[in-house]
Amino acid sequence: LRNLEKSIQKKREQGLNYIELLANYENYFQLPLASNGDDLNHFWVFGLVLKHDNIRNTLAEKLYSQGIETRPFFYPLHMQPVLNKNYKPSYNLPITENLGRNGIYLPLGKHITPSVQKKIVHKLISTYTDLCN
Repeated sequence: LRNLEKSIQKKREQGLNYIELLANYENYFQLPLASNGDDLNHFWVFGLVLKHDNIRNTLAEKLYSQGIETRPFFYPLHMQPVLNKNYKPSYNLPITENLGRNGIYLPLGKHITPSVQKKIVHKLISTYTDLCN
């Protein structure tokens, strides 16, 4: 807990750096908000939503083969197989399902320097554009 504020500040710096590096690619990705009013994003994770549908898993595999580990967004709760049928909604949740299908987390942590982030973004963009063409 003694280092909590320092850890949060480091994650925030990393998140803001990703946003800056990806600023020209908002037609490819939905970026997270840096803030919402007075509330600051502390970037526990850095998540993107791909605007090209159903390529997230292939993108993640190709990035992994280039040494970049990513994670998918959490699987939508209403689609969990363990959820009792009595509790599953009888309607679609298209936004939630889109996030579950197209959301990806980029690496953060002490080992991710600004120069590493730049390399990650370069490989992300080139791999993404290859998959979309």
